Amino acid sequence: MRWFAITGLCLALGGCGTKYQEIGFTGDAAQQMTANTWLIQSRGNAYTNTATVQDYLLLKAAETTQAAPP
Repeated sequence: MRWFAITGLCLALGGCGTKYQEIGFTGDAAQQMTANTWLIQSRGNAYTNTATVQDYLLLKAAETTQAAPP
């Protein structure tokens, strides 16, 4: 019985982590404002620390830069 309780607790806590993912229903986290300017957005939930949100922001900016046409 104890094993089931520990397993259930681990599964519940494992589901609380915020993964890197696109924002919103349409997946728009980067929006092109002008030919050379993009608006990059990143946010986390109450359990995501500021450093993680900043890392996600930089990662999305790098992905957007690499995907942009030359």
